[in-house]
Amino acid sequence: MGGNEHIDLVSYIVNPKKKFSRRILLDLNDAKAVEEHKEKIGAKFHQELSAAATRGDTLIISSERLFALVTFEHEIRELRDLLMQYCESFEVVCYIRPQHEFAFSLHSTMLRKGINRPNALPDFDVPSREARKYNYNRVLLFWERHFPSAKFTIRRFTKKHLIDGNAVHDFANVAGIDLEPLTIPEHKNLSLGSSAQRILFAYNRFAPDNRIFDKDLNRRRLIRLLGKVLGSQGSSIPVAEQKAFYDRYARTNRMLKKRYFPDSKELFDFPFGK
Repeated sequence: MGGNEHIDLVSYIVNPKKKFSRRILLDLNDAKAVEEHKEKIGAKFHQELSAAATRGDTLIISSERLFALVTFEHEIRELRDLLMQYCESFEVVCYIRPQHEFAFSLHSTMLRKGINRPNALPDFDVPSREARKYNYNRVLLFWERHFPSAKFTIRRFTKKHLIDGNAVHDFANVAGIDLEPLTIPEHKNLSLGSSAQRILFAYNRFAPDNRIFDKDLNRRRLIRLLGKVLGSQGSSIPVAEQKAFYDRYARTNRMLKKRYFPDSKELFDFPFGK
């Protein structure tokens, strides 16, 4: 279903008109090409899932894009219908973090891929696919509606709440994975600091084919250099602006807290320090 994440599964179920990195890298530029790719990988999915189901294995699917790209009813129904052929029960695990931190992380990732956006904290004038991501309660209600019998485990992506302060250890605990025989890879895709982001923003403005994502070898080299020299120093966005963005979601965060963390005073503890 994919290498570092199960991105091919996402490509299999989401609307053929949606463009994202995997489809761009594979030159899937129209609905016909997407459907041909879907037919090819779909046969492999069924073969693998059928063999695993016969053994009585536990299937673990991991992809951030399920959260970001599965937005239509027919998409999540296609995912559910595929999995229900092979799985007896479901658990949905979702990690959430303060919305301004999520925006910073997403901004850094976009820059790495050659996508420039003037502001790290977006200003949504109209509804968009990105705007939807920050309303965690709405997204989870969408998934709950289509997987009504599933167990939902919501984890807060903060060091205080993660087991050992580590997301890998935390997910392994939730999923019942024994990490002892496994090798934990080095951290990747760390957020770039404000100085590094400004340099990368300037590079993206003038680089040829700056939207071809990971095909730009010079960008990858620059990112490694920036990470080595400048590290992941913090954001230069004033705290007042960060809080204003975070406060947009105060109501929906309260709704989510009430449903999943009723004993917590706040959904996220002191996200701006003292």
